[in-house]
Amino acid sequence: MTELLEQYQHKLARMTLREKIGQMLLCGFHGTEAAGDVERLLRTYPIGGVIYFARNIESPEQVERLSAGLQGIAAKSGQLPLWISIDQEGGMVARITNGVTLMPGQMAIAAAGSNEKAYEAAYISGLELKIDGDQHEFCSGPRY
Repeated sequence: MTELLEQYQHKLARMTLREKIGQMLLCGFHGTEAAGDVERLLRTYPIGGVIYFARNIESPEQVERLSAGLQGIAAKSGQLPLWISIDQEGGMVARITNGVTLMPGQMAIAAAGSNEKAYEAAYISGLELKIDGDQHEFCSGPRY
């Protein structure tokens, strides 16, 4: 077992029920900076993470700063690292549109009938979002 995993398991064992429930919450917020309401939320409640929508996005560089800022607030508040997510499915659902590869929608990818191309599109999107600090992308997977 790794040292990091042991640290998290130890922290989990010490968490209150309120803190454990908070870890199941993923919250949206208004704004493009790690300040104001979202900062108060993170300092007050032990939430599990945040989700970005178009209202939170200006550029990939801004998203990277936002992610770092939110993680910093969580760390200073003694919380676990946040689960940062975005709804970036491709096609008409793209929250980040500048500085990233715009992928076709899932139906178009599925219509191509290629598992390899579907994997490649998801891999590229995942890499680009990871660079921006996003850890989870919500999407409907291609259906064959």
